[in-house]
Amino acid sequence: MAHHRLPYLKQSKGAIISIGSKTAETGQGNTSDYAASNGGRNALTGEWAVELLKYGIRVNTVVDAQCYTPLHQNCIKAFENPKEKLKSITEKIPLEKRMTTREEIANMVVFS
Repeated sequence: MAHHRLPYLKQSKGAIISIGSKTAETGQGNTSDYAASNGGRNALTGEWAVELLKYGIRVNTVVDAQCYTPLHQNCIKAFENPKEKLKSITEKIPLEKRMTTREEIANMVVFS
């Protein structure tokens, strides 16, 4: 997508923002493919940031730790005790012991 929009990005000095996951940096266990693909995207973001700097194009990744999306909610529901599983996840989150919301991620993208 970025390749095909590059002329417009150069003209507007636009931005490329991707959504990342802390799993690329920290691991999670049993998510090798997910961690590897996120790590690849982070590397690509860094490369583009350097390559496109000369055109005034900003390239960033917004990385969240845990975002409570419908997909994540379905995953939690699959556990034998969903409430306990959710609690075991959120109690490890330093900021307010809660997951990030989709709206917070969207606000960060707009800010970036």
